[in-house]
Parts: sequence; structure tokens; C-alpha cells
Amino acid sequence: MHFISHVFPIWRIELDAPQYPEGLALHIYANKMGGMLISSMG
Repeated sequence: MHFISHVFPIWRIELDAPQYPEGLALHIYANKMGGMLISSMG
């Protein structure tokens, strides 16, 4: 279980705000935090 929490995010949050009209996604892992604009995801 410990390994899985370092490979897959514990939480994934998608935010819509005036600063990010296309949206912002946050990926929260046990050992790090990352994010990207949703329009750059695919």
C-alpha cells in the first residue's frame, strides 16, 4: 500500500477560477504535490 500512494495520487482536485479560465488540476501524492492547466492535459 505504501508504494501505491507514491505512484498514484491520493487526491485529484479540479478548480475553475477567473485566473484559470480553462481550469487547473492539482494532483496530491503522499510525498509530493503537482498540477497543470487542464487545457494542457490532452
